[in-house]
Amino acid sequence: MKASAGTHHPVRAVNLKTYKTLVHQHTPEIHETLAASGASNVALQFVPVSAPLSRGLFASSFVRVDASIPPDDVRAAFAETYADEPFVRVPAKRLPEVAAVSGSNFAEVGVVIGEVVDGKRVVTCISALDNLIKGGAGQGVQNMNLVLGVDEMASLVDAGSWP
Repeated sequence: MKASAGTHHPVRAVNLKTYKTLVHQHTPEIHETLAASGASNVALQFVPVSAPLSRGLFASSFVRVDASIPPDDVRAAFAETYADEPFVRVPAKRLPEVAAVSGSNFAEVGVVIGEVVDGKRVVTCISALDNLIKGGAGQGVQNMNLVLGVDEMASLVDAGSWP
């Protein structure tokens, strides 16, 4: 993050705000990943949130899907997509929280499915990760492990400080 008036400590210390709402630089990467997963004609709305945290990212992303897609199928798709990912959790009894991933290489994703309006429903994807580990050094180590053909989880299994 580049230093600016909005990143100055007195402004961040007691504040919660969105940034680059609907125009974030990572939106094209999200579109690319969704397309590679089979999604077509996706209109994604991405809202990153800045909070007074020493580490951690929390984001809500919104997409409208056809109402003919059953909500249980959407939930199942999330669970199935991440079932074999050792560092991605889809909590069953709560939504993702920064405190649950802080200090770890884990990311959490969750989904909330809205009511039908005009033949569509909004699916909200909520995600949280530690930007210094999963979003930085830990992701680098994980990728290095994969490239070197060693256990993907080598040196990254600390669950963090979540109770």
